[in-house]
Amino acid sequence: SVVTLYDLIPAAYPKLFLHGATHAAETRTYRRWMGRLPDAALLLCISQETADDAVRLAGADPGRCRVVPLACPPIPNAAGDVPDDPYILMSGGLEPHKNPWPVISAMAMLPEPLRLVMCGPWGGRRLRIVKEYAHRTGVLHRVDLLGHVSANRLAALRESAQAVVVPSLKEGFGLPVLEAMTVGVPVIASDTPALHEVGGDAARYESPFDPEGWADAIAEAWQEPEITRAAKFGGPSRAQQFTWDRTAGGIVQAYDEV
Repeated sequence: SVVTLYDLIPAAYPKLFLHGATHAAETRTYRRWMGRLPDAALLLCISQETADDAVRLAGADPGRCRVVPLACPPIPNAAGDVPDDPYILMSGGLEPHKNPWPVISAMAMLPEPLRLVMCGPWGGRRLRIVKEYAHRTGVLHRVDLLGHVSANRLAALRESAQAVVVPSLKEGFGLPVLEAMTVGVPVIASDTPALHEVGGDAARYESPFDPEGWADAIAEAWQEPEITRAAKFGGPSRAQQFTWDRTAGGIVQAYDEV
């Protein structure tokens, strides 16, 4: 068998994902598959970090891991409402590793009219937790929690943002980074290996535990025109290194090898 690994985040953070009676069946299934990974002929990993996790967390043979990065999905036409005020964008889920807290805290250190726009396919419980945190931080009135939006509106929100922020504790790859670079928007991402693999020198990185660092980075992206100019050139140039032809070629090569 050839197994494709997108991430091993639940294994890296078992207390967040594989804990409690409500997750018992899911945990058993996950651990059963983890136990089978060393027996695969090859493991296709979408980042070197994921390959390293397969070795570290599942006992896989490094010689059986092949890193095959993803590429950017087609960017749809931008259409839909965007805020009149300047804003930063965080898109995606609200699973525990997505870690919006340093960005929300950073908003309290930044002046108005800057806003934080968040969108993604969220459940009610996680949305309430984010709202409560933003309220305690004193910035709920400056956080637009849009939930799920169309692909066209997401494209519009991305293109008009002062910066795209990706504060995750860990990722398997980092599609929001790649999508933002493709359209030349400044990217601020967590200082984690997979996000570095995607962003390279075209993104700025901050500790996922340092709101002050995020505030400084966001302020620069908002107030320094040269940051925007650099992103318009450096982002697309970096993004062009990730193509679906390269991805498909890596997959075909792995299956041919097996």
